[in-house]
Amino acid sequence: ERFGQAWAVPEPTSSSHFIDGTFIHLLMGFCKLDLRLRLEEEKKPEDNQQAVPVGLGLLEKCLMFFSEGGEEDAEERPHGTPPPRVWFEMDPERLLYMRKDLEEAVDAVFSYLEDCTSQTDPLVLCMARLLSLWSLEVASDAYTLKLASALPVLITTKLA
Repeated sequence: ERFGQAWAVPEPTSSSHFIDGTFIHLLMGFCKLDLRLRLEEEKKPEDNQQAVPVGLGLLEKCLMFFSEGGEEDAEERPHGTPPPRVWFEMDPERLLYMRKDLEEAVDAVFSYLEDCTSQTDPLVLCMARLLSLWSLEVASDAYTLKLASALPVLITTKLA
């Protein structure tokens, strides 16, 4: 929250290759791949408890970045600070690829929740946060059905 958008879209002087959203696109792609490998495998990796919340947290931060839209009042910025770089300056095709990455990561979460048998799984809270943010962005019957089928797991899991 304190980093703002600078963490996702570096300043032009940092690297001219990342101004167009390449960095955030790569970040989302790596998170999606890692989550799919970890959550969709029949035998889960031993370090899932440490790695999965990081990937879900990064995707959550990306979703917040896109939902904020980069709109910031001029009075809120320190004097002389340029306006933040905003996602709507990115290539529309890149944005569509990033949305697909998010959809695949969310599908991996649903896949994990379908197979979840433990009522004390600590990953469920991180997954619930991502799913709740994604539900604000997506309005489809397919997503609503997936979320409805995952609700029993989300509701009955005891969080320590």
